Amino acid sequence: MTKKIEDELGKTSKKILEFLGIEAEVKVSKIEEHYSVEINSNSNGLLIGKQGQNLTALERVLQVLFYEKLSEGETVGVDVGGFRQRRDEFIKNLAQSSIEEVLQTGVAKTLSGLTAA
Repeated sequence: MTKKIEDELGKTSKKILEFLGIEAEVKVSKIEEHYSVEINSNSNGLLIGKQGQNLTALERVLQVLFYEKLSEGETVGVDVGGFRQRRDEFIKNLAQSSIEEVLQTGVAKTLSGLTAA
């Protein structure tokens, strides 16, 4: 069933992108309970959108379309041009440096400007 869902996710993602007039390479993989749709195109910025809003919207569309096909606990995630991976690394580094600063100074620090995207 996993391979079938991977194939369907890839085909559906490509159809959505074609409808938007975007030519892209789509790769789908599954790690544990998470299907990962990786997209690369010449329109990565458009697909990501401001603060990842378009990327989040595309991910939600795929989640809704595949809701009944996924087993309980399975999720669908979308990344465009490594955006989410780079953002995750940035946030991890920011958190680590903030922890080190708080431990050195003893002064609480607020991290602002972060969104859920």
